[in-house]
Amino acid sequence: MKLEDLKPGDVLLCPPVPLKRKTKNWIGWAIILLTGGEVSHSAIYCGEKEGEPWIAHSDLRGIIYMTLKDFMDEEPKCYIRRHKDQTELLPVVEAIDTYAGRDNPYPVWNFGVLGLLLLGNLVLNDTLKNKIYYDFALLVGLKIIKIINEHEYPGKDAMTCSQFVSQCYTDAGETYDIKFEKLLLQFKQSNALDNQVSLLDYINTADENEIITDEEVNNVLENEENIVADFISLMKNDMGINRPVEFVSESKLSLVGKKLLFALYEAFAGKKTSSVAEAVDMFSSNRNYFVTPDDLLTNTTNLEDKGSFDKKIFTE
Repeated sequence: MKLEDLKPGDVLLCPPVPLKRKTKNWIGWAIILLTGGEVSHSAIYCGEKEGEPWIAHSDLRGIIYMTLKDFMDEEPKCYIRRHKDQTELLPVVEAIDTYAGRDNPYPVWNFGVLGLLLLGNLVLNDTLKNKIYYDFALLVGLKIIKIINEHEYPGKDAMTCSQFVSQCYTDAGETYDIKFEKLLLQFKQSNALDNQVSLLDYINTADENEIITDEEVNNVLENEENIVADFISLMKNDMGINRPVEFVSESKLSLVGKKLLFALYEAFAGKKTSSVAEAVDMFSSNRNYFVTPDDLLTNTTNLEDKGSFDKKIFTE
């Protein structure tokens, strides 16, 4: 695509940048590993302001506007999807302004909890019991709980990038709403395949006497870099790790699953719960909450492929 081919309301979908072992910016790669997809980030093109093309997106800084050029310094390649049935998307662009630039935060805990609870849609039972997975789940859970304890978002619209894109189209009205054939992630406690499970399936198997010790917590926090690298290797089926495979109990998985689910409920509801059913019910009816970047790329029925571009779009 050329720069002049872009239209306000276009959806930009970006694959993750190459991963280096020592980087802390591993979320993009974790997203595509958990969804089995190709893209990890999304944004909406807003048109030109003061002669420069702008986008809006949700990232770790919150829901923000930025120039397309600055955006592409961070996301060097984009695929473009455009609404098939609407040639003018002003209502979508207007919906963007209700969220962007209004100090709405990014829900880091959202990605972590969903990814870990729903990983069972993609992997086999033994993978969840692998200690590499358990350590990663505990690492993400501890970080999520820390964020929730340190930050409160009363009245704020905390959304992930793909949830933000989908919500803007929903807010624009029924004729603009993005339609999906399916979603990659389904929030449920059972799967169609007998040999696939998720952390939700283990939530009620905890031994009342079992705990996650302070030693476990400290070990996980002190070894974040290696735990993340090992988890990514596990998901790629490219271990290259010279040590015996360790497995954890279903009870241990249950403890982590409950921590994640209850932390997510508290972040959204503003109150605590000890009921798995109450927490599950709160999320199971919110479609946009479960939209991933790859759903926007491959699973929509009314967004069409309009091409792609990279940073050279500004020099060609």
